Amino acid sequence: MADLNVRPEDWPSISRRLDEALALALKPADQARWLEAIDEPDDIKSTLRRLLAGSPGVETGDFLGELPKLTLSAGPAPSADAMHAPRAGTQVGPYRLLSELGRGGMGTVWLAERVDGQPRRKVALKLPHLGWAPGLVERLGRERDILASLEHPNIARLYDAGSDALGRPYLALEYVDGTPIDRYCEANGLPLRERLRLLLRVAAAVAFAHTRLVVHRDLKPSNILVTNDGDVRLLDFGIAKLLADDATGELTRAGAEALTPEYASPEQIRGSAIGTQSDIYSLGVVAYELLAGRRPYVLEGRRSVAALAEAIATADVPPASRAAADPALQRSLAGDLDAILNKALKKDPAERYATVDAFVDDIERHLRHAPVAARPDTLGYRARKFLARNTLQVSAAAVVSVAVLAGAGAALWQAREARNQAARAEQVKDFALSSFADADTDAGAGTGTTASELLLAAQARVEQELASRPEMAVELMTSIGYSLLGQGKVPEAVAILRKAVDLGARELDPHNRYGMTAKVVYGEALVGAGDPKQAAGILSAAADEARHQGSANDLIEAQRWLAGAKIDLGDLAGAVEAARAAVAVLDSPLAAGVRRINACQAWLSLANALGNATLPGESDAARKGLAIAREIYGQRLAEPVVSARRALANALSREGRAAEAIAELTSARDDMVRLLGPAHPSTEFSYHSLGRAQLEAGDYAGAVATFRQSVAIMAALPDAPARSVALEEMNLGVALDGVRQDEEALVHFGRSIAIFANAEGDPDAYLPRARSYKALALTRLGRIEEADQLFRDAAASRMPGAAGSIHTLRLAYLRSRQQRTGEAIELARSGLAGLPASTPKYARATADLLAGTSLLESGRPDDAVAPLREAVALFRERQLGMSAEHAEAIAALARAEAATPSGAASAPPR
Repeated sequence: MADLNVRPEDWPSISRRLDEALALALKPADQARWLEAIDEPDDIKSTLRRLLAGSPGVETGDFLGELPKLTLSAGPAPSADAMHAPRAGTQVGPYRLLSELGRGGMGTVWLAERVDGQPRRKVALKLPHLGWAPGLVERLGRERDILASLEHPNIARLYDAGSDALGRPYLALEYVDGTPIDRYCEANGLPLRERLRLLLRVAAAVAFAHTRLVVHRDLKPSNILVTNDGDVRLLDFGIAKLLADDATGELTRAGAEALTPEYASPEQIRGSAIGTQSDIYSLGVVAYELLAGRRPYVLEGRRSVAALAEAIATADVPPASRAAADPALQRSLAGDLDAILNKALKKDPAERYATVDAFVDDIERHLRHAPVAARPDTLGYRARKFLARNTLQVSAAAVVSVAVLAGAGAALWQAREARNQAARAEQVKDFALSSFADADTDAGAGTGTTASELLLAAQARVEQELASRPEMAVELMTSIGYSLLGQGKVPEAVAILRKAVDLGARELDPHNRYGMTAKVVYGEALVGAGDPKQAAGILSAAADEARHQGSANDLIEAQRWLAGAKIDLGDLAGAVEAARAAVAVLDSPLAAGVRRINACQAWLSLANALGNATLPGESDAARKGLAIAREIYGQRLAEPVVSARRALANALSREGRAAEAIAELTSARDDMVRLLGPAHPSTEFSYHSLGRAQLEAGDYAGAVATFRQSVAIMAALPDAPARSVALEEMNLGVALDGVRQDEEALVHFGRSIAIFANAEGDPDAYLPRARSYKALALTRLGRIEEADQLFRDAAASRMPGAAGSIHTLRLAYLRSRQQRTGEAIELARSGLAGLPASTPKYARATADLLAGTSLLESGRPDDAVAPLREAVALFRERQLGMSAEHAEAIAALARAEAATPSGAASAPPR
């Protein structure tokens, strides 16, 4: 392959595509079709074709299955030169050593790269000390065999194995540019819940290894690395043991000597038989240290390894809550987490968790406030966990009034005669109480019965027991679906509400009120499920039926959710029309039956629709909603009032009245802190709203302070949704980027990407945006290859509207930095042309700056003048002070005008 004659700048694309091809394990017959399909220049395709033809099977499963034997020849002892420690620049097999990464009892690990004509992948090259005792080569060979069988996203891959010309064996492993998990958590100030989520991913890798009959036997923070993006990699199976393969006594003894005592299990210390429970113990030690801030065994005045080994084998582990230094942390660890760690750290392996999956299950139960297996199963404990999960009021009156199903009858249907209402309430109460009885563990239910499980069980009972009473069945099924929406179980809610709608259509009168209300709630669920097209059809029909029946509150609900569906569909004119229809009910003959809270929501819906459509009247609608909220709640501090104040502040911000908007949001934030305290979801959302307004006003320093507080509150909330945490991390990254603290911004963008990417179900819609933000920060820092890859990742999910156009303009800026001027110019022009007319001015200013800078760097100063002038004007109009981007726009405009005499002559004042 020495005659490939590849340009250095093409290697990143070639390497990435070669990795892709090798991962697909393409057969020769399939390679041609793959090469034809990829979007690369012909010369890169030609190089890939030759590489694939010349090295079939390299780094595929077949290659790993036939790795070279790691044996030293039986010839004379290595020469004195061979015994010298390796140095940077030394060649080992096809690899050149670059820098030492680490050193241990068995050998050293080096950062190395291939130098034999293959793409220059950087690897972590493990080299043993040549003077090690007998058994070293066998152990290194075992690690090769083990890693070749472990293909998992959280386990570092094995790329190659062999021996060099001196007979020195080596392993070439995936190079992980990361930080040990304990240092990563401390450096990033990760809250308890995020540390637990990292541990879950480590445990998943260990559990996978156990399914392959592999015990790691050396789990410790230095063997668990976390990248800047939050990805976890488990390293170093150097003393791992295959359960199905009895090692020689020589190897077993060497493994025992190579372990790390601080994280070893008692049976490892004693030299007893090792099983999967040993890894569970070591995981418990790592978890204890990450959560409590110290290891389980701290020897005062006794520092010897023998004393540590004695403590591990005999001394009791203090509860993590007692070991932690911070009182708030002590309270968080007390209870479930103490019990989980205590079970994992039992001296007797039989008393620990039976499997890693059982350990994981208890942590996940704790995270969702379900009872954990490590705690005694008492009635009081189960009751506390149920209340923590559901925050239901504990009183018989509350059980009846919300019918256990989150406000079933009374909240949704109020127009029943008192007599029928009382009879129905009694029936619903009986049904609810019997559902609770079925969920009692004494009746055979599991200890972890959740509210959503209770609701789904109730659904099954409705279908079985109320088949002959379709009206009550539709009522209760709608209530259950409404409650599941509140639990965040959107797919489950959609399923049961669809059944309610279908049952109503089959069994009830076409104008039955319960059937109509089921359609309204079903439409709301479809909006939440991301199906606005179907939602719009359902809600339009429900609105017509509500209008026909004269049901004012259902009509308002149908129209305001229809407005939300239309916004999601991009039909902003239709959204405004639907929201206006909701408000029109307030002036219709139906107005007398409208609840005041519905009137408030109608006006706020109109404000939101007008704001999205950039039409006048948003602030007037928000003020009317706020007036009604104040009429309902008076001078009391209530969340509906704050919501209305936020709507008004958002309108003021969109109107360019940044100072007023920020003042109102600051006041609302302070009121929420006084009302609910600093660690409350509504308080956090007040910080969020203020931070967004500060971003739009160019007050990036203020936004940094605000979003730091928002992230801190999220960390203190026991049930903060992962997606909300990720959004706030991303917003903090944007704020830091605004003050050009790009290195720190990368950390927060990386956290948000990690959370979005690991979300259940389809990738989060914000994932490509977070990647796009991070790519721009990497571009500014000159980390061009990383930025290019992230732009490719972000492009895999199309971003609609202004977000997509601004992403294109960020890519144009990267191309200009890469001196790919033709692409940069085309991207800058298409990005500007694609900006919707409704793009907010603050976003338009950023877009103009990116386009102008890209054109200027690409040698088109004449084309750059117009967007840069507009950027300067918009920044001056919209921002409260001189931001970094405003200053950059002024400097770029000056350069462009200096290079364009005609532009300089007509330059506007700045």
